[in-house]
Parts: sequence; structure tokens; C-alpha cells
Amino acid sequence: MLRAGIPPAIDIGGCVSEEMRIDERVALMKVPDLDALRRAVHYIFAFVTVVFVITGFGITEYRTIEPLTLGVLTKALSFQIHTALAYPFVALLILHIYLVLTVRRRKTGKD
Repeated sequence: MLRAGIPPAIDIGGCVSEEMRIDERVALMKVPDLDALRRAVHYIFAFVTVVFVITGFGITEYRTIEPLTLGVLTKALSFQIHTALAYPFVALLILHIYLVLTVRRRKTGKD
């Protein structure tokens, strides 16, 4: 069935309807490496976010955080960790947003 110059899809084993083009099928396929990368970035970003928030509280509410961490997370150490995590946090945030948009674009079939 030819629609407005769009060639019919090649039917491989009857698993794909004739209406679906080859490039649409490729767009819907999952790329394992991208999926593993996305999952790793999400977990690392979640961990960095939690540490970033805790160290932020360690800077502003150090009288509460120090006893909760048994004196390990002092105000000075919280500030050092928080400062060191600023750039990785932003980089992971950008990568996280990019990967989410890429996966959504693949699911909808838009290029």
C-alpha cells in the first residue's frame, strides 16, 4: 500500500505491519548500550543529588548534620564536598536531560 510517496515496509516474518516503515522500526528498537548508559547516569545522578543536598544541609544546618553523621560530616568537609560536586552535578543534570529526551524521541519515532 503506497501512501504519498512512502514506500511500503518490508515484512519480516509477519511481525511488523505493512504501514510501518523501516526507519520507524529502527527508531523503536532499543539500543542496549544507550539503555545501560541511561540507567548508569540516572543512578549516579541520584546519588550525587542526595550527597549534594546532604552537604548543603551540612553547610547551613551543621549543628544538626554533625551529630547525625557522628561528627564525620563537619561544616568544613561539607563545604569542600559540596564545592567539588558542583560541576559534576551540572554535567550529570545535562546528560540526564539529554538521555531522557533521546529515549522519548526514539519511542515517539521523531528524529
